[in-house]
Amino acid sequence: MATYYRAVNPFAAFQELDRYVWLRLSKWLQKKYRLSSKQVRRRFMHRQKGPRGGTTEFAVQDIDGRWRWRYRTTQTPLIYYRPSFKKSWPHPYLEKVKVEHYQLPTLKRLWHGYREAPTYEANRREVLKRAQGVCERCGAATKLTAHHKHRVHRGRRKLEHADNRPEMMEALCRSCQEKEHRAEVISRNKMRSRSEKS
Repeated sequence: MATYYRAVNPFAAFQELDRYVWLRLSKWLQKKYRLSSKQVRRRFMHRQKGPRGGTTEFAVQDIDGRWRWRYRTTQTPLIYYRPSFKKSWPHPYLEKVKVEHYQLPTLKRLWHGYREAPTYEANRREVLKRAQGVCERCGAATKLTAHHKHRVHRGRRKLEHADNRPEMMEALCRSCQEKEHRAEVISRNKMRSRSEKS
């Protein structure tokens, strides 16, 4: 368990756990051998060498005569999984980070589809310039919009290169574009009904 939680700096929790284990072990030895707490310390606790004079800890000898000390969770080396470029970032669990309020996007910041792609914008201007204010399908002189002749699946190609070439677009008036999209919806519904029947 100590190895699992060593990445989140749980030193205070490890100290409490060591204290609890020490008390339970001492009580168990007192009850088993009918000894007092002082007698348990003299019999089962030994001096372990270490920095600052070492520590007194529960220990037993194995078959080869080597001492086996009770392992403390506070001896677990702590590790840090944060990359080097994140060392200066505040730790979300150890430091108080000022919470920034979420700002709702305005109309200027909203995503407007593929109109924002620079390649599409350049090709769209070229198509509208080519039409010279006249619908390329019905010949009406009115406000025009750029329309893709053929729709393709956008998964295999890059978005800015998918069906955005000037030769694959045409300038249509509003009524012609509505008719075109209405035909697409009708054909899509027909394909869906055929697939459901089969």
